[in-house]
Amino acid sequence: MIRELREQIKAKLSQLDSVAIVYDYIPEKIDGYPAILFNFDRVESSNQDSDNNERIYTFQINILQEVSQQSQQDAENTVCDILDQVINIFDKSDLWIKVEAVGGDIGQVNMESWPALIWHIMLGIHEIYNLS
Repeated sequence: MIRELREQIKAKLSQLDSVAIVYDYIPEKIDGYPAILFNFDRVESSNQDSDNNERIYTFQINILQEVSQQSQQDAENTVCDILDQVINIFDKSDLWIKVEAVGGDIGQVNMESWPALIWHIMLGIHEIYNLS
């Protein structure tokens, strides 16, 4: 199930024209910006009743934008626009998904030889299934 969800998430994120590259793994080098990195975070499970169970598969999505070629404000606007696009693309998805911003702000990290902005969001995919 996790592999199938990863493939579906990557296909959805790859539809975003404003993103240069989407990684479903941690690359050694970022080959273009803005970039999205996502990976599996955890799975939670709970029994709804004696016949049904709910699983929540959580993925962390990181939006990266370099800030060496543009102003900090332009880079922040780019990251915010992509975040809106990510939320919208999953709102329209056939998956039962909850997108939740983690921390709610943009942080700066050093990537290779220049700084980049990064925004972490969590994507929870809910699945309710029959145990019998």
